[in-house]
Amino acid sequence: MVSADVDRSLRKRKALLRTFLLAGLLLSTVVLVGLAWSTKHIPTPTTGLSPTINSSWQTALKHLYSPVRVGIQIGHERALEHPEELARLRYSTGGYANSVSEVDINRKIAVAVGERLEALGITVDLLPATVPPLYRADLVLSLHADSSRDPMRRGYKSAHFRDPRNRLEPILKQHLDEAYLKHSKLPHDEENVSGAMLEYYAFNHKKYRHSISQRTPAVIVEMGYISNVEDLDVLRSETPAQAITEGIVNYLRDRGRL
Repeated sequence: MVSADVDRSLRKRKALLRTFLLAGLLLSTVVLVGLAWSTKHIPTPTTGLSPTINSSWQTALKHLYSPVRVGIQIGHERALEHPEELARLRYSTGGYANSVSEVDINRKIAVAVGERLEALGITVDLLPATVPPLYRADLVLSLHADSSRDPMRRGYKSAHFRDPRNRLEPILKQHLDEAYLKHSKLPHDEENVSGAMLEYYAFNHKKYRHSISQRTPAVIVEMGYISNVEDLDVLRSETPAQAITEGIVNYLRDRGRL
């Protein structure tokens, strides 16, 4: 009778030990997969140093559990509300041509893009000209429409900061350019990318407090010329919102976020 009790006790201990071993193996597998995933999908710091195991794991958890967030800045929206550090831009209220205000075009397209992204379950922040200090998201896109004294000038262009603030900005720009040029059929106006675009204030985290986090890829786009009647027809259509949404979604899928 005593030996039977001892035998049952040993079997229980062995079963419990096997359970603990299996749980430990499962936990180790999850940790290793998470670290491998984060190393593959998460950008390394711009210094070129590999992220630490701790930061990689934290970033992997963020990507696994945090909602996808996209910031869409409406170019020149509420520019008069700029803080003191951006006071010189308070009267930068956008272009006006053919009885059309640039801000109205920017806002209409931004809202349309936001609705399309939200329908896909993506969190969207519509941002005014003043962005929150060190704003963070999966990406930020600043929407603008151009104007010129030459009514024949037309086309689309885009830019990230002159020296990319992170390695994802050129990738985001490529996806946006491909989608927009394909759908809009506008010429590529890249030779007219301005210094103001290449050093866009909202991306200048070294100079301004109200700017986007260095880790957030950001691109500014000039969607077409409101001073050109052909471009204006495109800007008034659903094409810009369709193209921009496609570019954003393609980028997010490329990053494994959708």
